[in-house]
Amino acid sequence: METRQYYELFRFLMNEYRQPEENIEFVQDVSQWSEDHGISENDKQKPMKLIPREQGCALAIKEFLPEDVLKQRLNALRMHGQMVSSVPYDWADMLGTPKKKLAYLFLHEYGETLSGLAGDPLRVDEWAMAEMERLGFFK
Repeated sequence: METRQYYELFRFLMNEYRQPEENIEFVQDVSQWSEDHGISENDKQKPMKLIPREQGCALAIKEFLPEDVLKQRLNALRMHGQMVSSVPYDWADMLGTPKKKLAYLFLHEYGETLSGLAGDPLRVDEWAMAEMERLGFFK
């Protein structure tokens, strides 16, 4: 998936969370970009990374997301949804368009920066899916 064509989506999401849209950067390799900026990133396939800074978060987005990387992320979401007994449907099945998939990836990444959620992928996914609902992605 070519992510650059979804710039307006990323701009909307950055603005929604009061982050400067000029901090969006499309890169070939997020882990290499992170290393170049002195940030540890062990996930070589990471689709995007949000880095808190004094002037708002920077968002590095992999220019091309291979389908297998998207499937891995959605499978993790699917497993997390199955662990939440109050969810009667498959979260991953709700992300039927590229726009929804990218919005979820952004929101998951953003959730990882929030105190109380960071480091707990299940809670981050619960938050991300609730935010997608709030933002109207499921209407």
